[in-house]
Amino acid sequence: MSITRSATGRLTDTEIRHLCSKTNNSGGCYKVLKSDPRTANVDARGLAEVSIDLASKRANKIHSLINSLVNATHDSQLKNIYKSCFSNYNDVIRDLKVIKNYIKSGAFKNIHVQVKDAYEEVKQCKKVFGGATSDGAHIEEKSGV
Repeated sequence: MSITRSATGRLTDTEIRHLCSKTNNSGGCYKVLKSDPRTANVDARGLAEVSIDLASKRANKIHSLINSLVNATHDSQLKNIYKSCFSNYNDVIRDLKVIKNYIKSGAFKNIHVQVKDAYEEVKQCKKVFGGATSDGAHIEEKSGV
């Protein structure tokens, strides 16, 4: 199925479902996108902008949470884990800003590299938490990493 524009240029519900089917969590993707009122009247470029905006808000929220945990913990092992994850999310936020600039400039062919980089940074953070013996703050659950 190729993404075709309706007469109004808006993506249909079916097209959004199809795009989300290409993700690791198609149900979550669809739910998040449809929960944002901006998706009701967007074309493919608009959907990309909304997606990056939502991802940026989430990444900034997680980044702030991790920063507060770095400052609050006295456990040196957890502090190091949080610092590592904090650094990963610095990179995620940077990658999302680059993607947003690519979308604004119409340089869509370059986006896949930054998307992959951001995904790998989140994955690395999750891997670090997977090796932790104790995460009393339950950051994995709170952040969705």
